[in-house]
Amino acid sequence: PSSALGLLRRVSREFDPSELLQHLEVVNFGGRAGFASLALLWPKGETGEAANQRLREILSWHEANGIPVFDPHTHVLEDGGMKVTDWAQLGFKRRVDPHGLL
Repeated sequence: PSSALGLLRRVSREFDPSELLQHLEVVNFGGRAGFASLALLWPKGETGEAANQRLREILSWHEANGIPVFDPHTHVLEDGGMKVTDWAQLGFKRRVDPHGLL
């Protein structure tokens, strides 16, 4: 938990609240206290493409600073979950979405 609070401070110093707010929860990970954060993002950019690029920069900053990002809005299965290839899950996705529409 103390390292999580340090990371929280770094995020707060790096990003203006007009662009990123954090919702922090204390969770139980197998009997150990841990933190989960839901970032509320308003990436800046003059165009949709510029805002999307800024979003990618924000996510990359988090990953580079030891904060894993589980993106629920991605179409890439590994980006939304545990960051490892789950072949059973990929096989299931291939069966139920053979054309990659979902």
